[in-house]
Amino acid sequence: MTEADDLRRALPPLDDGPGPARRLSDAETAAFVGNVMAAWEGPPTPNEGPTPSAPNGGTASPAASKLLRFGLGVVALVAFGIGLGVVAMRQPEPTPSAVATIGPIELLDAAAPELSATSERSETIEIDDEGDEPRRVRRRRPRVQPDPAPVMVAETADDLLRRANALRGAGSYREAERTYLEVTSAHPSTHAAYVARVAAAALRLEHLGDPGGAVRLYRSAIVHGGALDAEARAGLARAYARLGRDAEEAEAWRGLLARHPSSPFAGRARSRLAELEAAP
Repeated sequence: MTEADDLRRALPPLDDGPGPARRLSDAETAAFVGNVMAAWEGPPTPNEGPTPSAPNGGTASPAASKLLRFGLGVVALVAFGIGLGVVAMRQPEPTPSAVATIGPIELLDAAAPELSATSERSETIEIDDEGDEPRRVRRRRPRVQPDPAPVMVAETADDLLRRANALRGAGSYREAERTYLEVTSAHPSTHAAYVARVAAAALRLEHLGDPGGAVRLYRSAIVHGGALDAEARAGLARAYARLGRDAEEAEAWRGLLARHPSSPFAGRARSRLAELEAAP
């Protein structure tokens, strides 16, 4: 057997086709390594079989046989490395990941409906070609600012007066009185403020048990003057009566009769003056 036959025996073909070799299975790789090791171990001992002949027809010496086996082992290992390299070259090269940029995307914060986005964000998502899930997402949060505060429009004097009248009609006397006084403080020189003073004084006298506070409001309305002067003077007289101040009550009734002798309150004024004058 020639040296080439020994090499073919030690290094059988990797597959049946031309060109780069196919990838070896685990069983084929184990058989290949076994052949290399068998080539390295050499021919059988004299007890196992004949010793290979030397090229000139004689019997090869042990040293020459050892050298031959060593050379065949080196050649087999080099061929094995080349085969592995060819197999590796046949593997498909990984395709670089495709980077898809998605943006711009409008963002509205769901934990905050009261915020509106003032800038956009862009998302860079890295995705491989085989359709795997995204492995990395870089996000830039938007700059947000609160919506502008609603513009508060102040109520006019007439608006406040109507609201106070509605509260009085609903029996909310304390809230109605506060709203009447809001009219007098926010719009002091208006006709609505004059009406509000008389109305607030009547609430203090009739529903809130405060005749002293009613006196102050009635006197302020009388100083201002207006279409409710008779009502204000009659209310002032009743407030003095609640306080037990007979002299001030009589003076208030006389002032009413002097300025409004034909008013609906004139009869009450005359009757009350007669009672006060008859008292000891």
